[in-house]
Amino acid sequence: MCGIGGIVRFAGTAPVEEQRLGLLLGALRHRGPDDEGVYRAPDGCAGLVHARLSILDLSAAGHQPMGMRLPGAAGSGGSRMWIVFNGEIYNFRQLRAELERDGAMFDSHTDTEVILRLYAREGAACVRKLSGMFAFAIWNEVDQSLFLARDFFGIKPLYFRDDGGEFIFSSEVRGILATQRAPRQLNPQGVYSYLRTGSVSEPETLALGVRAFPPGHHAMVTARGIEMQAYREMSFGAEEMSAEAAREQTARALRESVSRHFVSDVPVGVLLSGGIDSNGVLGLAAEAGHRGLSTFSIGFKQKDNDESALARRSARHFGAAHNLLMLDGASARAHLGEFFSSVDQPSIDGLNTWFACRLAASHGIKVVLSGLGGDEFFGGYPSFFRVPRMMQWLSALGGPQSRPTRFAAGLAGMLPDARARRLSEFFGHNPTIAGAFGVIRSVFLASEASAITSSMVPDRPAALADYAGEDVPSSWAVPDQVCYLEVRRYMLNQLLRDSDTMSMASGVELRVPLVDERLLSEVSDVPWTLRLAPGKKLLRESFGVLPEYLWNRPKRGFVFPYREWFSSEWKEFVSPDEDVADYCRGNWYRLWAIIVLREWTRRWIN
Repeated sequence: MCGIGGIVRFAGTAPVEEQRLGLLLGALRHRGPDDEGVYRAPDGCAGLVHARLSILDLSAAGHQPMGMRLPGAAGSGGSRMWIVFNGEIYNFRQLRAELERDGAMFDSHTDTEVILRLYAREGAACVRKLSGMFAFAIWNEVDQSLFLARDFFGIKPLYFRDDGGEFIFSSEVRGILATQRAPRQLNPQGVYSYLRTGSVSEPETLALGVRAFPPGHHAMVTARGIEMQAYREMSFGAEEMSAEAAREQTARALRESVSRHFVSDVPVGVLLSGGIDSNGVLGLAAEAGHRGLSTFSIGFKQKDNDESALARRSARHFGAAHNLLMLDGASARAHLGEFFSSVDQPSIDGLNTWFACRLAASHGIKVVLSGLGGDEFFGGYPSFFRVPRMMQWLSALGGPQSRPTRFAAGLAGMLPDARARRLSEFFGHNPTIAGAFGVIRSVFLASEASAITSSMVPDRPAALADYAGEDVPSSWAVPDQVCYLEVRRYMLNQLLRDSDTMSMASGVELRVPLVDERLLSEVSDVPWTLRLAPGKKLLRESFGVLPEYLWNRPKRGFVFPYREWFSSEWKEFVSPDEDVADYCRGNWYRLWAIIVLREWTRRWIN
C-alpha cells in the first residue's frame, strides 16, 4: 500500500520540473511513511514518485520507483523500465515461481518486481494474471510509453489529468492539484453527483479537469495520446444449482479469499463490528489458524449506535485481542480538523474508518481486514427488494414508455413527505432500474442538487447527468442489475474510496477479502435466487463459523450518532451556509454532506 504519481511530457516540450515532482510526492507522503523515491527520465520527459508503506519485503530492495534493465540494454546504465505500484498482489509467489521457471532472476521478494518482470514478458496481458488490489504505472525509456492499470473493482484509486501536452497521474486528486498545473476550480458535474449520492461518481471528480481512471482497465500513454481498454467485465451465471452446492462453493471461495489476504510480512488485524461480515472474516481467519489477532472497533455511549459489547464478545469467542475506542461528540469533534484534512474526495461516510484505522495504527498494526462487500454481493441492502418493487409499480402503470408524470405529480401532492418526493422523481423523470436505484441512494433530489450546484458554480452547464460511467446490462435479472449498481456505484464511489483514503491517512493498509475477483468468479455462478436470498442467507450459511448469537440478529448499518451530536456538542460548528440551510433542516446526513463539501472546498478550491 503506497502513494504513486507521475508527470509525462511529449513532443519536444520542456522537461518535467523536479520541483513539481517534489510537490506531487509531498502531497502523497502520508500514504507511505516508510520510504520514498523519485525517478526522472534521462531526457527529463517523464518523472515518477512513490511513497512506500512497507508490507512485503521490508528491506531496501523494495524501494520504488523500481527499475529493470531491458533485454539488450548495454552496461549498467542501459535503458530500463520503471514501475510505481500501489496495492498488493496476493498470488505473486505463484507468479514469481512461474517466471523463475522461465529463467527470470529477482533482486527482491516483493510483488512489485513480479509485476514489472511479468509486464516485460507479457505486456498489457499481464493484468489478467494479477489477483489482488492494484494501481500501477510502468515507464519504458526505450519507446517512451507509460502503461497504467487499475484493479477490477477499483479498490486502489488512480486519477489523471491530460491536457494534450502533459499527462499527470496520482493516487489522490490532491496530488494532481498540488503540482500547480491543474486549475483549482470546481467541476459542476462532480458537485452535482456528490449532492445526489453523497459521493462523487467516477469518472468525475470535484476538481475540474481531473478524472478517475476506470477500474478494470489498462491504458497506454504515448505522444499519440492515451489508448484505454477494459480487460475484464462483471458477469453473472444463470445455471441451475442446488442450495447445498451453492453453500459448498461459496464457503470454499470465502475460505480461500480470507487466506489469500493474509499475505504479509507484518502483523494483520481486523476491523470488527457487530455485523456478520466482519465477524465472518474474523471467524474464517481463526479457523485457518490465525489466533490472537488484534481486532479494532468503535463504541458510543448512545446505545442505539453502539455495537462495542457485541464486537468484544465476538473477539473473545474467536480468541482475538480486542481494542476499543469509545467516542462521544466532544472527543470526535476534537479530531474533525484532522479528519477533514484527510479527505481527498468528500463523501458522507469515512469518519468511522478514519477513527478505526487510527486506533489500529496506535497499536502498531499496518494491515487490517474489513468485512466490506458482503452486502453488495449477497443482497444485504434494502435496494435489493425496493428496486424490484418499484419496477413492478412502474409496470402496473404501463411501463417506462408511458412516463406516468400525472401519477408522479399526484403522488407528490397527496403525500408531501420525502419518500413521496423521491417516488415522484422516479416515476416522473427517470423510470428505469438505474433511476429507481438512484432515488433510493439519493441524498438530495435532482432539483435540489441542481439548485445548490448553481449557487456554488454559477457558470455550470444547463444539463447535468445523474450518473456517469457504465450502463447497466439490461439482459440480466433485475436483482443482478441491482447488485451491479451497488458494486459499480455505491461500493466503488463511496465505500472503497473512503476505505483507501481514510486508512492511508494513518499509514494503514485496509484489505477487503469479500471484494475479491476469484471470490466473485465463484459466487457469480450461483443463481441470484440463492445468492441474493433475503437476510444474506447464503453468506451466513457459507461462513459456517458464526456464533449462534449473531445468526438471527437483524441487519444494522454502523452509523455514528450524528443526529445527537448535531443537537449538542457539534451544534455551533455545523451551521450550514444560508443558501442551503432550508435543504438540510431536520436531516442529519444532508447536513453532514454539506459540511464535508464545504470543508473540502475551503482547502482545495481557489
